[in-house]
Amino acid sequence: MPAKPRDLAQTLGDIALALPDVTQGIACKGTALERSTFAVKKKSFLFLGGEELMVKLDASSPAAEKVAQKSPDCCKAGAHGWVTLKYRHDDAPVLKVLTTWIEESYQLFAQKTVAEKKARPKKRSSG
Repeated sequence: MPAKPRDLAQTLGDIALALPDVTQGIACKGTALERSTFAVKKKSFLFLGGEELMVKLDASSPAAEKVAQKSPDCCKAGAHGWVTLKYRHDDAPVLKVLTTWIEESYQLFAQKTVAEKKARPKKRSSG
């Protein structure tokens, strides 16, 4: 028996929350666009709600674009690597692929925050 949409949404959220330093929040609260957000170092890498997820991809972008070409009502590959996917759609990738996409999106933002910290000059104490 296939998972219910709420069960799948919970599973996807749990996958995100299992990653290091992830916090959960809500975007567009109280509106039709309301989504759960999952962030690392205050940078959202997953938006989840309304039976859709949105992630930012790099290496997996070509695979997402193939899904979007095959089934545009299931998947949209947008600007700068952002992908919106109806995860309960018949043409949606399997959970293993969705897990990979969530982890890839997380890594893109986790690496950015580490790189940003390294690029900032350290404050010297006057003394």
